[in-house]
Amino acid sequence: MWVIGVVVVLVGAGFLWSAVKAQRSVHAMLAADTLSVPELEDLRRTSDELGAQGGFRKVCEVVGAAYRAPRGCCTRS
Repeated sequence: MWVIGVVVVLVGAGFLWSAVKAQRSVHAMLAADTLSVPELEDLRRTSDELGAQGGFRKVCEVVGAAYRAPRGCCTRS
């Protein structure tokens, strides 16, 4: 009988861990800045000028329109 109690506690702990992880993700998304691609490019360029070549990282939401490249992104043989 105690085995069932242990299993229930472990399942409950798993659900609690999952809920906390989901809540943290939602809070991270709500806190993220909303930037356009040109704004991100300006930030990257500034980072490069300060000596961090290739080291630019920014958590944000990107807005704008996406267009397919003239040849497409993938070529198939």
